Amino acid sequence: GCQLDRSCNKWDLIPDLLPRIIFAISVFHAYGHQWPCQIVYHPRKCVGFGFSDGEGCERLWSALKALIPTLRVSGFHQRLFALDVQITFLDCKSRESLGSWLFRRWQTTCQRLTEASVGLSNLGASKEELRGLWKEQVDYQTRPLERQSTKRAQQKLAHYISLERSHEEAKEELAREKRKSSSRRNVFSADEALKLEETEARCARLQVAVNSAKASMGVDKQTLSRLQSDEYFVGRLKALAVKRQLRDKLRQRKFELSRLERVYRQTRNEERLQEHTTDSLKRREPTITQLVTRYNNLVVQLAGIKRTTPKLSSVVLPLKIDCDGIFALDVDDNIWDDVGLDESSTNAARWMSDSNIRIGIRHVLTFDRCEEEKARVRAERTRLQEWSRGTWDALVNVTNNQGSSSLLSAESALYSS
Repeated sequence: GCQLDRSCNKWDLIPDLLPRIIFAISVFHAYGHQWPCQIVYHPRKCVGFGFSDGEGCERLWSALKALIPTLRVSGFHQRLFALDVQITFLDCKSRESLGSWLFRRWQTTCQRLTEASVGLSNLGASKEELRGLWKEQVDYQTRPLERQSTKRAQQKLAHYISLERSHEEAKEELAREKRKSSSRRNVFSADEALKLEETEARCARLQVAVNSAKASMGVDKQTLSRLQSDEYFVGRLKALAVKRQLRDKLRQRKFELSRLERVYRQTRNEERLQEHTTDSLKRREPTITQLVTRYNNLVVQLAGIKRTTPKLSSVVLPLKIDCDGIFALDVDDNIWDDVGLDESSTNAARWMSDSNIRIGIRHVLTFDRCEEEKARVRAERTRLQEWSRGTWDALVNVTNNQGSSSLLSAESALYSS
């Protein structure tokens, strides 16, 4: 599902049908995917799925698996006949128990909704705020990872110069508009006022972009012209890119590992899920270890450049990352500290650093899925009632046409019971 969605959006496949399709991964198989894939395609995190787990085919195959030994040695037509009879039987059985199934779904949903509502009220955070933090987490954890590049310094410098030039042009345009408005104060039209407001807003946006670009390089304006061939600056950007890759991979591993920590039922399926998740985590450990080694080597290179360059004597070097205990991902680990790499770094986001916010996000996701599940159960109940009424009317018409009152009374007794 995730690969098909990506291909459809990238190559503009099925453009007429794509807006009507929501892709997701079944619950059991979702945990074999990487964490960015899970937060987008997991049905418990997707809008519109309620508590559907996507395992309908698995249940059908489980109900048909008893026929495997006999159908393996049967003929083609015998196999089709046996499957048709068994599927018809399962269909009738499911229809008979549909009412009780919907009742159980409704009770379970109401119980989960109550628990989520109580949890949200205890935390004190609003649902809108938690949804906004969840969107922020999704956007942050699904963004492309930064890559190392020997031209990264030149690219950042060119981007900064371009933004600064646009900002200067916007300021000049704003000054011209203000001079016009002051010279023609009595005949100042609404169009000119609107244009002045748009120019002021554009100038403010460019100012924020210039400050962000300059802060991301961690230097002042006077030294920007010397950065293009600055070996230390290029090495620092490489180290920052590697550290962000490492931090994202560790964060993904931490969120996947939390699944194992929340498992309570030790059924065979749960054990298989634990084994599958554990194997996935072990496969990714070598990549994380390589990133740690690469980052530490870049820090050593920066230290060597500092020793041989007198003008860098006051520069603060980034800290090395200790391989021991890195997978614990504690809040005070060096992996979160970008000293010497990014002067614009701030504190960790609330969705990552505040345990109450993380609990609240899970509660609000459960709350939203409960509302969707209640709407789905109501719709299914309506369809069941319509089908039952239509079937009953058809039986009444048949009995009336035949003039048999005994059959009608028998059917009435059956339905009333």
